Amino acid sequence: MAQNLQPDRLYVLDRGFARYELMQQIIDAESNFVCRLHDVADFDILEETKLDSDSLQAGICQDMIVRLGCKSVRDDWKNDCGPEP
Repeated sequence: MAQNLQPDRLYVLDRGFARYELMQQIIDAESNFVCRLHDVADFDILEETKLDSDSLQAGICQDMIVRLGCKSVRDDWKNDCGPEP
């Protein structure tokens, strides 16, 4: 997948592809991603959106912008992904 990344895309990743290296490559390609992570993933919540009734009816549980990884891994990210919480 990393060899075929293009700019201005939104990539949808599942737990099997939740690798920080791939996520950084997507950012480097000037694209974005949405990813379902393992329950034990370490992250800080930067922003959480309140879900409307349509979202809740569709089965959406949460809508958040997060900073991924524990502090030691997070420091390896090349791009700024928002302010420190």
